[in-house]
Amino acid sequence: MFYFENLEVDRNAVELAEDVIKLTKRFLPDFRFLKDQLRRAATSICLNIAEGNGKFHQKERNQYFVVARSSCCECVPIVELCVRNNLIRTGSGAELRETLGEIFAMLHGLIRRRKQKGE
Repeated sequence: MFYFENLEVDRNAVELAEDVIKLTKRFLPDFRFLKDQLRRAATSICLNIAEGNGKFHQKERNQYFVVARSSCCECVPIVELCVRNNLIRTGSGAELRETLGEIFAMLHGLIRRRKQKGE
């Protein structure tokens, strides 16, 4: 098992990406750009957590966690656009936003703790 697989934030990010993939399967062809962008942003979160854990230097590792956190932010307006265009139900959009907020907070805490430790 890889170290990052023990992190709750990684497990949550993988689940989010899986949920997004399932949720976007039925998007209308006219909105393919939103489907693709949301899938890329959501998968970017867990991919950057994994890639960051593969880096030797702590500063470089932290930068990948920052990118993962930024991908959380990128998902928020895409989810909102999907809700506004009736691609995602309001309730599903709210659940995604809540999950994104939780992942964002976990990543923020991880980054902050590493900086406090001088990593």
